[in-house]
Amino acid sequence: MNEISQTGQKKFIQYWIDLYNYTYETGDPHLMQLVSDPQCKFCNDVYAQADELFNQKKAWRVGTGTTLNFDKIKVHPEQDGFVPVDVEVHDHEVSYYDDNGPSTEIPPEKQATTTLRFWIYHRDAYWYMGEVGTVG
Repeated sequence: MNEISQTGQKKFIQYWIDLYNYTYETGDPHLMQLVSDPQCKFCNDVYAQADELFNQKKAWRVGTGTTLNFDKIKVHPEQDGFVPVDVEVHDHEVSYYDDNGPSTEIPPEKQATTTLRFWIYHRDAYWYMGEVGTVG
């Protein structure tokens, strides 16, 4: 996963997405934080949303979550130490539950597909997520 190659980049982004899903499913951002830049705005928003979901709304997400389609991957030349990688992302339909069953406060989310740009960088033999944004 940490090799400096397109294979390493793909494996890292898949791992990061797995941690993204885990954060929303458990409310625990610790593992995602270990491989994300502290200044990553997208990442910090995920931590805040997961915290709000678990600690304020006392709910959790159920469903497949987010998956990646690497068939359309596009790796751009390095920019300011970051490697921009565009990947098609599928947000599958998810529901929210609380202690009483399906949440009446949080409606289910419909399926959606978009392309995201992952700004990754390699430091001290490891990949890290620098930022995430939409393409186009």
